[in-house]
Amino acid sequence: MNPSTEPTGRWLRLYTKLVAASTLFLIFAGAMVTSTGSGLAVPDWPLSYGMLMPPMVGGIFYEHGHRMIAAAVGLLTLIQAIWLQMREPRGWVRRLGWTSFAAVVVQGILGGITVLMFLPKPVSIAHAGLAQIFLCLNVAIAFFTSKLYPSLRERRATSGDLRLLTRALVAAVFVQMLLGAWMRHLGAGLAIPDFPLAFGRLIPPLDSVAVISNFLHRLGALGVVAVAAIAGVKIVREGERTLRAFWWTLAAMLAVQVALGALTVWSGRNEVIASLHVVTGAGTLAVTLVLALSAGIVGRGAGARKRGAGERGDGVSGVAATALPARGSARLRDYLELSKGRIVLMVLVTTAAGYWVGAERVELLLLVNLLAGTALVAGGTNALNQWWERDLDSRMARTRTRPLPAGRLGSRHALAFAVAISVAGTVWLAAAAGALAAALAFATLTSYLFVYTPLKTRTTWCTLVGAVPGAVPPMIGYAAATGAVDATSLSLFALLFAWQLPHFLALSWIYRDDYARGGFRMLSVSEGSGAAVGRQAFGWSVALLAASLLPVWLGAAGVAYLAAAIVCGSLLAAAAWSFARNLSMQSARALFLGSNLYLVAVMAFLVSS
Repeated sequence: MNPSTEPTGRWLRLYTKLVAASTLFLIFAGAMVTSTGSGLAVPDWPLSYGMLMPPMVGGIFYEHGHRMIAAAVGLLTLIQAIWLQMREPRGWVRRLGWTSFAAVVVQGILGGITVLMFLPKPVSIAHAGLAQIFLCLNVAIAFFTSKLYPSLRERRATSGDLRLLTRALVAAVFVQMLLGAWMRHLGAGLAIPDFPLAFGRLIPPLDSVAVISNFLHRLGALGVVAVAAIAGVKIVREGERTLRAFWWTLAAMLAVQVALGALTVWSGRNEVIASLHVVTGAGTLAVTLVLALSAGIVGRGAGARKRGAGERGDGVSGVAATALPARGSARLRDYLELSKGRIVLMVLVTTAAGYWVGAERVELLLLVNLLAGTALVAGGTNALNQWWERDLDSRMARTRTRPLPAGRLGSRHALAFAVAISVAGTVWLAAAAGALAAALAFATLTSYLFVYTPLKTRTTWCTLVGAVPGAVPPMIGYAAATGAVDATSLSLFALLFAWQLPHFLALSWIYRDDYARGGFRMLSVSEGSGAAVGRQAFGWSVALLAASLLPVWLGAAGVAYLAAAIVCGSLLAAAAWSFARNLSMQSARALFLGSNLYLVAVMAFLVSS
């Protein structure tokens, strides 16, 4: 056997598992400190009331007990690093050991700062996040030193899609843990007092940071379950028994985690149940990491069968599957194309209009930050959509030259870029434009990617569904200006919603043959005569004319806008009528171009009125 893959000694293997298990126990102890509100029960650090061992009563039991467990885990981690240095032949595993020890040292310092600075929320959240990273390091060490690791390398290889999905699942669970930490350290665990509804509704009134953090945590749980389900379907189809076993373990843990979340609410946030919810989440992250590591190394050994381009699972040509990123300006152009810069520009126009309508006084710095964060989220959403549909894009003449189907970007690079700018944009909006604006942007991304995108190949209703996330940008701008969602904000949503229908129906008619080749269930594909396409385009243009009058009725726009909305709306309705009667390529292009001009003109008059 290759020495680089030979299992570590038995006792060291068992010891690494002990360290990983002790890390989970440490996370439970930390959760009990937060759940019982004992974070400042001991007000000094590193001693406790100037002593090594204070009386273990009340909150001191939880806080000082947490410190004792942390010190013990730190010692175990140091021994692990030394033992790996002496007995582990693989240098990268030895480095993992020392990285884990460095993490626990930093974690201890963060814990001390948390006490000395009286529980500052950013430090407390960082302390919670680093705990999960520390757990992942120790779980990875236990995995790479196990007997399972070399055996997996010699089995049948997994597809690139499955490896990407499992990594995305790890990221989703980790982000969910951070959302939970944010909610917990805000004291917002019961900000929404009922479950599964929220104040008896699907969407609660997003009128406070506490409610928003709680609701985002619930949405994050849905996102994790969705990604896990998609990965599960792929795992079952590929048939690797070890991956299937890990996935079923993960599914069971997710079920338990959801039940514990519900019990936390129903019990009025019982300390033990809330802490079990935290540690089960950490355990879920650990299982997800093992699943991703296993999927990543299956079939990578010297005896594994080499795969051709057709087995890479990217659904496109071998060139696309193995492509390296382009260099220099060409690479930059590819990333801009991946994020669909022209669509992002239209999103920014409507976002700025929403901000302008809501702002009593325009703050230039806030507006710049709003547009920057929105651009990142919008670009990330578009890039994630292209990554998801790269195999479908390769079938269509209009899209086969895009960076992914053409092979100018690799799918891993594209996914990493898309996730990075999406997360960066959401965080940027939360920090600079407010939690509500960030929540709306995040909802836009998730609904576009996980609702609209899958429906495009399943039902002609996808166009109507897709108009929902497309209508949210002005609400993001309005929320940044006012911190609210009200009737004026919803009127802007209605305007954008109605505008998208004739706009896209014209586009889908122009490219109906392409959409058919790609397998998309557009109305222009399913209804061959086009009569229904024309009727709907005209009907929605009339609805747009009516919706465009709402801002005037609500007092958000003046006479100049009213005149522009009537004139532009009437011209667009006339173009839609011509399209409905002729169903020609020329009339479809006229309607599509007219809809773009309409949006720019109406938004300009809206902000100037």
